[in-house]
Amino acid sequence: NPVSYEEFNSTYEGMKQQLVQNNPVITIDEAIAEQYRTQAWNSLIEAKTIQPQYEQLGISVSPAELEDLTVGANTHPQIQQSFRDPKSNQFDKQRLIQFLKQDINDNPQARESWTTFQEQFTTGLIAEKYQNLVSNSYYITDLDARNRSKELDQTINASIVSISYAQLSDSNISD
Repeated sequence: NPVSYEEFNSTYEGMKQQLVQNNPVITIDEAIAEQYRTQAWNSLIEAKTIQPQYEQLGISVSPAELEDLTVGANTHPQIQQSFRDPKSNQFDKQRLIQFLKQDINDNPQARESWTTFQEQFTTGLIAEKYQNLVSNSYYITDLDARNRSKELDQTINASIVSISYAQLSDSNISD
């Protein structure tokens, strides 16, 4: 599926808007803009090429799993980072719960920001599951490991002689 300019630009502008919303004092210089252009492009490519593979394989994040990684016993470090107590720098679960119960209902921007974060977070979790599936499906035998180790430990001495192309006359070359 081709990526239209409008689709790319919409994705890029949405990412920039999210950045500014989360960091109101940020100045978007050319380096940051380039980083977000690359991120937008990669996101679109993944959506058109890799995400259909996730769906074919049935890889997903269930609502119960998402709840556990948010307010459950296994709050994801990325979420913990966003809800730290400014004084103690420790994760404040009550602050997270208040945000989810009240703040996102009182503030439409906070709700939109959370929805966007949750979509990106879920996409990241699915990609992580896919990576684990692929990496755990690769197996190397003990024999292969020993042979590879021997190859890496070998030292080869060689002498190389080269002749410059310009030193050969055309008459010495035959078909």
